[in-house]
Amino acid sequence: MTYIISFLIPIYNHFEYLDQCIRSILNYINPNIELVCINDYSSDKRISIYLKNLEVKKENIKIVENQKNFGISHVLNHGVKISDGEYVAFVDCDDFIDPSAIDIIVTNINKYPKMDYFFSDRYDIDKNNNILRKATYGGYPNISPSGNIKSDLLEGMVASHLKVIKKTTIKHVGGFNELLNGVQDWDLALKIAQAGEFYYIQKPLYYHRIHTNSVTNLDKSNQLRKTNIVRRKYYDKEFNRKKLIKEDIALINTLLLERKKTNQKNILKHMAIFNPDNFSSNDIKSEYKNGKSCVFDARYKFALSWINFLREFNSFFDLILLNDAKTVASIIGYVWNLDVLYYS
Repeated sequence: MTYIISFLIPIYNHFEYLDQCIRSILNYINPNIELVCINDYSSDKRISIYLKNLEVKKENIKIVENQKNFGISHVLNHGVKISDGEYVAFVDCDDFIDPSAIDIIVTNINKYPKMDYFFSDRYDIDKNNNILRKATYGGYPNISPSGNIKSDLLEGMVASHLKVIKKTTIKHVGGFNELLNGVQDWDLALKIAQAGEFYYIQKPLYYHRIHTNSVTNLDKSNQLRKTNIVRRKYYDKEFNRKKLIKEDIALINTLLLERKKTNQKNILKHMAIFNPDNFSSNDIKSEYKNGKSCVFDARYKFALSWINFLREFNSFFDLILLNDAKTVASIIGYVWNLDVLYYS
């Protein structure tokens, strides 16, 4: 049977929230809605028991029990493959959807059948379902709808919860990248944005649970590194830029050997050089988009303010000049490519 929407829930633990998540979907009585749950080898055995009991209740429920932990992207790809919906909606197992969500999504699918990707606003909630904030357009305070979703997505993952995507479109772009667990949703949205059509529903249809202290430092560094990888990949596709060559690196090192703290950004016509006393994210993005090779001279006194900037936005740089082991150790796990680090 073909359904309008398959709701795909990847599951790894969070048993205490799972029933609320599933009920928020199953409470909607419609034969055109499918539920696909994939338990990715949860350590909490109560989940398997719960899902086994759930499976026998309705025909429009698919349950998969993985015999090892495959990771989120693999689970999502498999879920899309086995789903029978024309569209696939993605819901995390500790979140839930608004009672009006399905009606609103189905109405918009019928109204805009050529759209590949629908997404809404969301509420961020705590462990007790208390609303922490209303997150509009992905929840970025510095990003507003510009009318160009492709451009906005380069700034951040604005097309997030609730996201409902044509199954054929997901397959056409190759699905989720299993090397990018943690930022796989953003990568998929950027792939679809190359040729697909998006529709933004300006209403919170999704409740996203925020867990305090749930991400380890290693996870944070991996997440930022992958974010930089994805950003770099699509910025390079979008903007025609000259690459640094060995002679450029030698010249940069010679010109900055004395570490004079000038505000000189452009030593060569195709190059923009920044340092901790002379940078802003807007200036860097502007130079990058204008085709310049961007260099960051990090041979300055260690300070978390600019170290954290490099951790989050090193993807804009073709070269980072270093001469301090502490600085190297602080950013090496975050960089989009180790070749950008130049130690002198």
